[in-house]
Amino acid sequence: MSRWAKISEECFSHLFHAMPCHAMKNPGSSEGWKGANPDVSEFSHKLLDWLEDAFQLAANGKNAEDKQQNPMVQLFYGTFVTERRHEGKTLYNIEQFGQYPLQVNGFNNLDECLEGAMVEKEIESLHSDHAITSGRERWFKKLPPVLTFELSRFEFNTQLGRPEKIHKKLEFPQIIYMDRYLHKNIEQTNERRGEVKKLKEQLAVLQQKLECYKNYGSGPMKYPLADMLQFVLEFATTKPTSVSPAEDPRLATSSPTATSHPLSEAIAKDSSEPGEKDSSDGLVSSVSNCQQMPIYKPFTQCKHPSDCPLHPAPHSATDEELHFVKTCLRRWRTEVEHDINELKTSIDKLTQTLEGMYSDNSLCQMR
Repeated sequence: MSRWAKISEECFSHLFHAMPCHAMKNPGSSEGWKGANPDVSEFSHKLLDWLEDAFQLAANGKNAEDKQQNPMVQLFYGTFVTERRHEGKTLYNIEQFGQYPLQVNGFNNLDECLEGAMVEKEIESLHSDHAITSGRERWFKKLPPVLTFELSRFEFNTQLGRPEKIHKKLEFPQIIYMDRYLHKNIEQTNERRGEVKKLKEQLAVLQQKLECYKNYGSGPMKYPLADMLQFVLEFATTKPTSVSPAEDPRLATSSPTATSHPLSEAIAKDSSEPGEKDSSDGLVSSVSNCQQMPIYKPFTQCKHPSDCPLHPAPHSATDEELHFVKTCLRRWRTEVEHDINELKTSIDKLTQTLEGMYSDNSLCQMR
């Protein structure tokens, strides 16, 4: 049996004798939880408190060295260094921690949460006439064998005046390497962070350029630039016509009025002359079978009943004009597609570089 397995067995042996019986049967009924169901974080925190109390009782509070050798401290507690820069000076402070708190709001994965918790942005002092900046960094000095993160999934809703739980997905790898957060790797990590900052700035510029191609236009409606060039090319290559759309006979035949329709006249005659119902019924039947007009359904029918489609087209264009326009539009569309592909390739390369920034062997030792 390994050393830590023996310590774990000893921990739970002490817990069995120190933990209240009602709490063992129903954790939600213990003190501080009455009427509420504790989540994993609350329960684990309370469990560690019980274990620590159990070993404190075993030490009888007499021997300080026994308290330092508490298996709970050896298993679940570590230390971190806080570095604070103020007025050109760096101040150090070493603290002990058990469950390390992490904010979830605004982050997508565990590494982003850790970066946000370990590095605080510089702020300007409000109590000085001069612009004095100060920042704070945290680095793990000693990691415990069992490292526990306490995820804070609550944020205060100012409109409702109450806290709300964050149901956002948080991703984390199966293996977490902690080398980049250790105090002994501070120089190497800060160097990588500088590179990451530059790469993210480049990535933001490339993504902004790509967005301009995807959503092009100066008005409220924006469309992909490559599609717009293709649409203009299709318009230019449509067969020219010199007839105004308002005078197109196809529109007149496809939209008959009610007064000119023989069927409408027959129905009107039928309703105005009840005595001649039989003859009008025959007329309606005859018109329905012989002279019924096709109904155009613009949303379900691909083409108009007439053979020629009703797409917009130039009224007139010479062969020279068409050749010039088609040549320019095709060349521009090819150039736009080439630029888009280059931007996507550059974005993919930068993304892969960022993902592998901390993946070399020197920063993949502690897990």
